[in-house]
Amino acid sequence: YIGFGSGAESYNGLVRTKNYGTVEKYIETLNTKGNAWQQIEYLSDRERWIESVMLRLRSVKGVPISEIKNSIEELVEHNYIEQIGDTIRLTPQGLWMEDVVGARITS
Repeated sequence: YIGFGSGAESYNGLVRTKNYGTVEKYIETLNTKGNAWQQIEYLSDRERWIESVMLRLRSVKGVPISEIKNSIEELVEHNYIEQIGDTIRLTPQGLWMEDVVGARITS
């Protein structure tokens, strides 16, 4: 995903960047460096997998159950995720609990 503007974050599958938050610093850095990155984070293989799971949980496509090693029964019982065929995805209620769901699935 690509974020535009001050304070925006981007991720290209390997590196996550965060732009400066104030408009003044964003413009100044963009004009002098060609980008407005305040922070660059190189993700490990595990961090990239977690990022991928978290993004796909929010999508209609979801995440294949085969990628998940932890039990999901409690998350289904609480209506945080739904199983559709061999995939899972967040429910509307689960969107509010995304960090908790993601932590349980990826820990």
